[in-house]
Amino acid sequence: LVGGASRGHGPFGEFEVSVVDASHPLAKDVPATFRIEDELYRFEIDPKGAAIHVIAVGRSLDGKEEWPVVWTVAREKGRTACITLGHDERAHSNASYQKLYVNAARWVRER
Repeated sequence: LVGGASRGHGPFGEFEVSVVDASHPLAKDVPATFRIEDELYRFEIDPKGAAIHVIAVGRSLDGKEEWPVVWTVAREKGRTACITLGHDERAHSNASYQKLYVNAARWVRER
């Protein structure tokens, strides 16, 4: 689900992604930081919603905005991985994005 808790996004452009939980399987073999051309979605955690675990955050290059871009959602059954990256071919051709996507697909189906 993309946009389920989104509060809009900044302009399309380059920003930095930082992995904040390198031990999580979604972050396996993903660089600690990388840049991507995409939209940095604003995000607010729903205090009444299921717990989330943030894996990576996106930060504008001017340092004024920082939002989760990769996280998981606690579920009794199944697994949910959320990635707000991947707007178009520029993001899809980014090797770090590709690794996150493959890791997420593997992690989700493990259970």
